[in-house]
Amino acid sequence: MASGRAGVQPGADICGEVTMLTVKVIRISEEAGLTAERRVTRMMRVEWMAGDHGPFVEHFPREGFDAARARTKLEEQARELEQLTR
Repeated sequence: MASGRAGVQPGADICGEVTMLTVKVIRISEEAGLTAERRVTRMMRVEWMAGDHGPFVEHFPREGFDAARARTKLEEQARELEQLTR
């Protein structure tokens, strides 16, 4: 199925509808950073892919880190990226 967009190959469901880019987390690590006040803060670094696009990096505060909320944010970003590939 040629889409006219070089390098973009979205998936399709049974009805031929374009499906959302799949989020795949590659690596999660903890790292230190500095706040604007020059205080050390702990962050969770999440490296991820949206389909064949990426890798991307997103940082989340270590304190109160919630994997489900992080995945929701990554999926929202993937939906935005999908709009660019249409």
